[in-house]
Amino acid sequence: MAEKLPISVVVCTKNSVKTIKECIESIIRNEPSEIIIVDGGSTDGTVDIVRKFTDKIFFDRGKGLGYARQLGAEKANMEYVAYIDSDVVLPTNSILKNMLREIIVEKNWDGIHAQIICPSVNNYWEWGEDLYFRFGFNQLREVKRMATMVALLRRELIIKYKFDPFFVKTAEDHDFYYRCYTDGCKFGISKEVAYHYHRSSFKSFMNQKIRYGMGIAQMFWKYRTVKSLFGIPYTFLKNISIALNHRQIKLIPYFFFYSLFELIGFIEELGRLLLISRK
Repeated sequence: MAEKLPISVVVCTKNSVKTIKECIESIIRNEPSEIIIVDGGSTDGTVDIVRKFTDKIFFDRGKGLGYARQLGAEKANMEYVAYIDSDVVLPTNSILKNMLREIIVEKNWDGIHAQIICPSVNNYWEWGEDLYFRFGFNQLREVKRMATMVALLRRELIIKYKFDPFFVKTAEDHDFYYRCYTDGCKFGISKEVAYHYHRSSFKSFMNQKIRYGMGIAQMFWKYRTVKSLFGIPYTFLKNISIALNHRQIKLIPYFFFYSLFELIGFIEELGRLLLISRK
């Protein structure tokens, strides 16, 4: 029997019944030492499914994603923590092993993230999201920040810098990487690839981007930087440039609605924070 990897996999779930079984089965094939589930209050049978695979199940008690990610790392027993989203499928039996080798031997990074592709593209929004990752994310390189869909990190880094529970729905990873990078930590994108099921309808796409905008507002509230204040229009112009450079004119509506919904979320959350501050 092969020796287990010194990796604790943390999966944050909430109503993930459609994808969680395939996700966990793909994780098991990679032979991590443990799988930890942190559930955000699922009501669709997600917890019943994960109980078949692990008894290390915890609950965020409504405190949100930043709290959940930190809780998972604190419950972990291994030197490395891999955050795997519940709508991700690891396509090979060695992706975590290869990413671990990259982070330790080849790159000497503090954290690494797999490249992301969509396993099937069935509509315009999935198509746009897939090209967004292919053009703007999927490059073997060092970066200032990563995502947390398929991220491998040294556990001591998470214990030291901590995910901030202020970020309830999104941007908890941006905040974490920002603080780590400012302190000299190094991150990068792996040569390995994982599958991610993107938002498959206009409504789910809209809701996700609104949450992203809320996270951007929270970043601005916490740091008051010009970059976080004007990040949405800057990113929109950058994405339009990417679409034109790749001769993908059809991507422009995707990026327009992406930024529009982020802006809506930004204004909504900033207004909420202002009201709270005046009480």
